Amino acid sequence: MALFWSAIPWMAGILLAKVTTLTLWQWLFLAALSFSGVWLARQPHLRLVHLGVLLLCLGATRLSLNQRIIPAQHIAHLNDDEDPLILYGIICADPQRRASSVRAELCVQRARLSNETISHNAEGRVLLYTHRETDLSYGDRVRTFGHLSTPPSFETFSYADYLARQDIYSLMGNASVTVLDSGHGHCLLRSLYQLRRSSHQVLLAILPDPEASLLSGILLGVEVGIPLAVQEAFNQTGTTHIIAISGFNITIIAGFVITAFGRLFGRTRGMLAACLVILLYTLLVGADAAVVRAAIMGLLTLYARLLGRRTYAFASLAASVYIMTLIDPYLLWDAGFQLSFAATLGLILYADPLTDHFIRVGSRWLGEKGAQRAAGPVGDYILMTFAAQLTTLPLTMMLFQRFSLSSFFVNPLILPVQPAIMMGGGAALLGGLAWNPLGKILAAPVWILLAYTIRIVEWCARLPFGSFPTSPNAAHLALLYYVLLLGTTCYLRLPPEKRPLQVFVERCRSAITIPVWSLLAGLSMATAFVWRTAAARPDGLLHITVFPAGNGDMALITTPDGRSLLIDGGPSTVDLADALGRRLPPWNRELDAVILAGTRPEQLQGLVDITERFQIHQVLHPTRMWGNLSKALLEEFQQEGIPVHTLDEELCIQRGSFLIEIVSSGQHGAAVLLSYDAFQLLMLPGITPGEAETLSGIPRLADMTAVLLADSGYDATNPDCLLEHLHPHIAIISTQAAASNSPFHTGSAALGPNGLRTDELGWIELITDGQRLWVLTEYPPATP
Repeated sequence: MALFWSAIPWMAGILLAKVTTLTLWQWLFLAALSFSGVWLARQPHLRLVHLGVLLLCLGATRLSLNQRIIPAQHIAHLNDDEDPLILYGIICADPQRRASSVRAELCVQRARLSNETISHNAEGRVLLYTHRETDLSYGDRVRTFGHLSTPPSFETFSYADYLARQDIYSLMGNASVTVLDSGHGHCLLRSLYQLRRSSHQVLLAILPDPEASLLSGILLGVEVGIPLAVQEAFNQTGTTHIIAISGFNITIIAGFVITAFGRLFGRTRGMLAACLVILLYTLLVGADAAVVRAAIMGLLTLYARLLGRRTYAFASLAASVYIMTLIDPYLLWDAGFQLSFAATLGLILYADPLTDHFIRVGSRWLGEKGAQRAAGPVGDYILMTFAAQLTTLPLTMMLFQRFSLSSFFVNPLILPVQPAIMMGGGAALLGGLAWNPLGKILAAPVWILLAYTIRIVEWCARLPFGSFPTSPNAAHLALLYYVLLLGTTCYLRLPPEKRPLQVFVERCRSAITIPVWSLLAGLSMATAFVWRTAAARPDGLLHITVFPAGNGDMALITTPDGRSLLIDGGPSTVDLADALGRRLPPWNRELDAVILAGTRPEQLQGLVDITERFQIHQVLHPTRMWGNLSKALLEEFQQEGIPVHTLDEELCIQRGSFLIEIVSSGQHGAAVLLSYDAFQLLMLPGITPGEAETLSGIPRLADMTAVLLADSGYDATNPDCLLEHLHPHIAIISTQAAASNSPFHTGSAALGPNGLRTDELGWIELITDGQRLWVLTEYPPATP
């Protein structure tokens, strides 16, 4: 306990040195005076005071030793220069592939202006953003071209300070990167990052999205594939800790390795193997502050067990603070470190007292044995979460600017399934690395738990009054909260006979109940998703799903015999995978055909790297495909061995009475006609004014059942003439409200009484048997 109390003035000194102007020598002088006070003081309490001041001065000294001074050769001196730069260096961290870009860190070795011929030595780290098609790996030696800029600072968040804590002072957006050679960097890190990338690809192959991306975040720390809507739902419900790598992951891995290796090689060697695995796993997932804290505490626990000594949680937490801040004192300003430290402190302080209190209160109704049996699951999934939330609540409100009321009942619903997700997902990943079909078999039960987690979080995020916005500048309120929490904690640690208002406290304690319904809800949801899997078989009906404008002019067609056809891909691979993962049967990782009807990037960008997630049987496109992205996609598909065919006015897809054909193609897209008995749907991605006039003159397009007007963004002529000719029973437009001044962006009234807009209704699904038509929407239509 003494080590923990000593860490408080140490951290206070680091914080104090940040806001004062004292120099290194002044702090050393004060430390010397404090040390003399410790040596000369005769009374114990005076020694403690001098010792606290000494630790405070030493903490301030540590930060003063780490003052960031940018040397003359640092690349940051060239920030915001008008002339572009050519940089030479090595990719010194694992690149992150995002929806529309690749994010990488470059350790600069040489630099020169674009109008110079000789490069000069340079140093420093640069954060690069380059095109998503660029294939970068850790250890690549590259040449980059672009403009350097200083990281921005916003009103509520300083991106410059955030990057400065990682020794990054320069950004290069939209960089042109050329890989010169590979194989540099540390061989161990290179192998671990390659394993991480392979593991991520395996998870995408054995599970649908968004469940695959969520599991990748839980196991590997790769969160870039999680759709923004899903991330926002986790933020609103206060459950982002589910995605983050934490001490729970370390505990599971350590326990598994000790059990497996302990039986093979003995207890001592099993613990040594667990230590090695923890170190490798920490490096594998990125070694951020929260993971390093958990790893240090886990290693100290294993070391204590190896020596046969008892582990003290306070001492382990304090030791991790000392080790990490000695290496980098600026970690105190890292949000991950703050939340991890506060949550761990809450578990240490309040988890056991809350469990003991639950047993005392629960024994009144369940008996002592029943209360002790119930204390296990209730403590693990409810009381421990509440203990962590007690100490992290002010931090989450300041960092995320939101108070999540729903977190208090969402966490008990989803936490019971997280251990099974962690262990089952790890087994499925290992199985998938060995043999892909084995991974799919092992991933089947894990998908149910992942889908349950996502659906519960999304459902609770939509509840009214589930979360409230808060002010980011509420440090004084946070300080007051911690003072009150500390006072309450000290009060409750007093002997009962010394506590005032004991009767009132006892009455408050009796308010605890046992929400056993959480387990029943989990089983019910699992049963529902098993039923959904069985119900996803072909139903003999034609399904056409039109997605919102965030997914571009994208539509998914499921034929009566269960085949899946995709029209375009939208602007984002992540959103495309999320949309398909929610609409296709859980284990359907195949698309029978992809039809490239549009040519604009916002229509096709989502198809980049789609072959990593889905097996595509064929790709169809009009005879005239314009645009670099269209041609690049066709080349990529051909390199993957996927048959590519042209689909024009003379070639169509026909299966019985189901027919897809191109009725017109132009520079920016093609008009696709889908027919099924009496049902006819005309899709118009990328329509231009001239093409609209052409379609108005085709007699067989008159009296359409439905028409999908693309959110093309062109200032086309008023579509009233086209709609009058097509005379659709239903007119659908995939758009965002007030997204453009184009006449296509007028209200639903301009589309007719049966006009449907995705900005108002979400996704729109048409279901037909060829004679009758059913319309389903994500959101109910607004009542007039």
